[in-house]
Amino acid sequence: MFEQGLVVPAGGLQAWAEPNPAQPPVARLEAGVDIWVADRLGEWAHVRCSNGWSGWVDGRLLPTAPPPPHAPPVPAAQATPSPVRATARAAWTATHAVPAGGLDAWERPDGAVAPLTHLAAGVQLSVVESQPNGWTHVVGANGWRGWVDGRRLVGAASGPPRAPSSTRPVDAPFGITMPSWWPPEVGVLPAAGAAFALLGSFLPWLTVGPASASAWDISVGFLITGGSVAGGLKVGFILLAVLGVLLPAVTKRALPDAVLPTLGLIAIGAAVLTLIRGLAGITVAGFHVTYDPGFGLFLTLAGGGILAIDRIRAWMAR
Repeated sequence: MFEQGLVVPAGGLQAWAEPNPAQPPVARLEAGVDIWVADRLGEWAHVRCSNGWSGWVDGRLLPTAPPPPHAPPVPAAQATPSPVRATARAAWTATHAVPAGGLDAWERPDGAVAPLTHLAAGVQLSVVESQPNGWTHVVGANGWRGWVDGRRLVGAASGPPRAPSSTRPVDAPFGITMPSWWPPEVGVLPAAGAAFALLGSFLPWLTVGPASASAWDISVGFLITGGSVAGGLKVGFILLAVLGVLLPAVTKRALPDAVLPTLGLIAIGAAVLTLIRGLAGITVAGFHVTYDPGFGLFLTLAGGGILAIDRIRAWMAR
């Protein structure tokens, strides 16, 4: 007959195969492990664990009173288990739970006999058999088995389910969170920098009176030679390089450290050269014309700065 269940005290317990201190300990029980005393011999106590392992411990170190019950007692089951917590629990899945007020449990489906134990409210159980008359065979997380009135069981996840969060954390400063569809491989600040750079490319970069030109109107030749603004490859196509910040969403691999600063410098360089050329102006038919910088130029300049600065921030955080 088992004594009422106990737990291994803080600090754990050495365990022997037999009540003989001359023999070396065969195991050490972790603190908090559920044990049941099967026998006592002087100062020795023969204990069993929830997975059926048994051994001898110093009974003087056992608590004098059992802890409040959180789960039903566990009988021995296996022949040669390890003295650690039962590994078979990995296959156990809770299907139901004990309702409020608790639930009596029997060793067999017979209401004429006294209950074996009383299960505390909220104890998780797995149903293995249900009979038409309501008797239900259940298994606890620690391997305990018994019969209960299955009509009173509640679902293991009773209550209204919580809706999944629409956001999840992404590697970004300031505690920023993004929608669930956002690829976590893409940093928030680099993506913001790329967005600013591209958005700015469609806004005015240079203005002369009522006329304006965006990055998609300004030729790369104008930046290099100071020639005509029109004609040739447009600066806007060069700025498409900042879309490289999205590559990790496809490759699932981080970009090399030098890529983000390089993309930022491309946007910064294009904006700065345009600003210099615009302020220097050009001569057309004997008339010298200078250009005023537009809002789009500064937005692209800021986007390039964000791309470069975010990588510097990451380096400094290491």
